Amino acid sequence: MTAALSATLTVALAVALSVSLTVSSIGSTIDNSLLASLIVAEEFALVTYTDMEREDKATAAYILDGVRSMRNVSEEDKQTNLGRLANNSISESCHASATEGLKQFGMIRLDYSGALGQTIVNDDFGRGHEAYASRGRVKEVTNKIKGTAEKKEIVLGSFHMLHPKIQDSLLQTARKTAKKHGQRFNAALKRQEDLKREKMELLFEKKLDDKGSNFIENLYLWDQWHHEKCWQTEEEANEQYLALTSQTSKLKAVKDQLLIRYLGLGWVEAYHPWSQNGTDFSPAHLFKFLVDVVIPLKDDKDVPDEPPVDLPSPPDMPTLGTTSSDANGFDDKHNDRVREFKSKWRSERDTRMERGEGDRWSKMQKDAPPKVDASLVGYEIEMLFSGTDDAGEPFINWYHGVVKKLLNEKGRRVLIEWNEESLGSEDARTSKHRLGISKWNPENSTEGAWRHYIRE
Repeated sequence: MTAALSATLTVALAVALSVSLTVSSIGSTIDNSLLASLIVAEEFALVTYTDMEREDKATAAYILDGVRSMRNVSEEDKQTNLGRLANNSISESCHASATEGLKQFGMIRLDYSGALGQTIVNDDFGRGHEAYASRGRVKEVTNKIKGTAEKKEIVLGSFHMLHPKIQDSLLQTARKTAKKHGQRFNAALKRQEDLKREKMELLFEKKLDDKGSNFIENLYLWDQWHHEKCWQTEEEANEQYLALTSQTSKLKAVKDQLLIRYLGLGWVEAYHPWSQNGTDFSPAHLFKFLVDVVIPLKDDKDVPDEPPVDLPSPPDMPTLGTTSSDANGFDDKHNDRVREFKSKWRSERDTRMERGEGDRWSKMQKDAPPKVDASLVGYEIEMLFSGTDDAGEPFINWYHGVVKKLLNEKGRRVLIEWNEESLGSEDARTSKHRLGISKWNPENSTEGAWRHYIRE
């Protein structure tokens, strides 16, 4: 039996049985084209019980002169096993149907395996062999609901109840249309796969957008490791932590330091939950973990060239022999996707900064402002100013320069010499300013905000 003849005949048989045809007119009235229209499945498998029994060694014991055949078993066994099937039906599980499909046709296809299982469940090709085993046309079965034994007439499968000429017509039509129906099934399967792939791509794009925003934040965290924002030593950590005056600012600063290592560098050992059993960890507890566990990690861990990218990737699988070109293609496609993802979201970060959404340089600053004393002389500073341009339009911009002189330590006043590239044609080269603590690198910058000028 070839794969081209495998598929369900259930609907065709049901319709054929409903057609009223007499034996005398059967030869002249059967139209193959009419029967072809009744076959709605792609192909069908004509697998008889006899064929299965001959091939199945376990079943062979129950037929002909087998050790478990009716001729050789005791009368007690006959009564005990009366009504039970003498074969292992391939319809009993999806796995069994797939195995039989592989055995019969050398492949596992939905239409092939589904047809085999369905025809066995429906007993389409049943020959009523129970009648021969029970030496009669009836068998005794147990009514599970009533708990009584009842007589049930044994009938042939739907296919064998048709007139032989209808059977021949169905077989010929199936042979003729098998290839076409197989192509239709393949086309339908391809449409399903295309729609599934399209849906998966849409979901993947949405996931990429969500991960893209996370990647931008990780870019900032990775940058912070390479600038003064990061507390690299225990001494620096203690200095910055003690300079902060509120528990809120201390908690935020310590969390930032942990995230720099965990998300920015991908060091999983730097992870620490913010709370436990509904209780938030204190700044002091997290700071101790930072100093004792996290800061020393740099002695053993490598610093990546960029933040890690959390994208779905091909699974790591053992390889036997030479890796196929298809497998290498999966890796190449994934690498291309990662490069495209990084490029896209780096550009998106720059675009957002141009729109005023996020400030890279603000995120690089220390948590606590520098001391306003003699040590501040020579400090590169930038300050936010507002004004109007030559066209009379209002603007706000950062000016950068150098602290030239400490004017009043208690009043926090200094003299700043501005860099020429920051000045307009009518701007003063030097000016006096107060460096207020509340104006140090605020989250929402307004005129008078100041911070360290970081060169690229």
